[in-house]
Amino acid sequence: VTAEGYLYNRSSELMFMYGPEYLPTHNRNRVFEDDKYPIMSYDMTKLGVKYTFKMFAFTKERGVPRSPLYCFVKVTMENVTDSDNTAYFGVGTRYKGLTRRIDINSAYPFSRGSLYEFRGNAALRDDEVIALYQNVPERYITSTIDTIYKGAFRGYEEAVLETTPWCPARYEIALAPRESKSVVILYPNMPTSPDEIGELEAYLDQSVFDKKLAEAKEDWDKLLNKAVELRLPEKKVENAFYTSLMNMAISRDDQGDGTYYQGVNEMQYYMFVPRDMMYFTWAWYYAGMPDEG
Repeated sequence: VTAEGYLYNRSSELMFMYGPEYLPTHNRNRVFEDDKYPIMSYDMTKLGVKYTFKMFAFTKERGVPRSPLYCFVKVTMENVTDSDNTAYFGVGTRYKGLTRRIDINSAYPFSRGSLYEFRGNAALRDDEVIALYQNVPERYITSTIDTIYKGAFRGYEEAVLETTPWCPARYEIALAPRESKSVVILYPNMPTSPDEIGELEAYLDQSVFDKKLAEAKEDWDKLLNKAVELRLPEKKVENAFYTSLMNMAISRDDQGDGTYYQGVNEMQYYMFVPRDMMYFTWAWYYAGMPDEG
């Protein structure tokens, strides 16, 4: 999750826009689910509409670490006034943001000749699925923010730069007083084959989002139940302890042979040296989870 509240996976960046001008969102005040789970939420309000973003990651096959990883996003638009209103929300992907990001994956270099298209509910770059946006009657697809989508195009044809969102979906949703509506977005952690579009589109449903969210929390609870039971007067400190355990687990990679690579984290500092081995081994041990170390 970037400083602005977007999602970045070293091959692209999923960004959000809101309001009738479709301004990029920017919110540093984000919270974890129940103050500890790695399920991120934040909200912004503009012209009487509250936009609430909730996002988390979960594997395609539950309990299989090497299964493809997907980021689920639900954006809820709530009319907080007593009059009819309209929610304006946009979502698109770009190569990278304006502020500093972790280095891009060398397997996905930027090219002005890249081919962009929208197929079904999927945004594709060079014949690979980058993101999927739920289809509702109020959805509109454009080539870039200001140009109409007429079909597949090369980057140089629409002046697509590294920071330009391409094939964004724009939503203009009418809301009755105090009414709320939601849109679901799926963002694969790595570009995916277009042969999987039909299967992936099944995830663009609020009931599926809620089901996967509940499963994610159940799986995290299963892990935390192995740890020591910590009870402190300061609940924030107690939650930080359990959040740290989940972050340590997130930074591990299943090597497929029954062993795990314990990185410090997935992007900022993935290296692993003997000093780190000592720290992590003892951290798992003192947390009451020696088998994890």
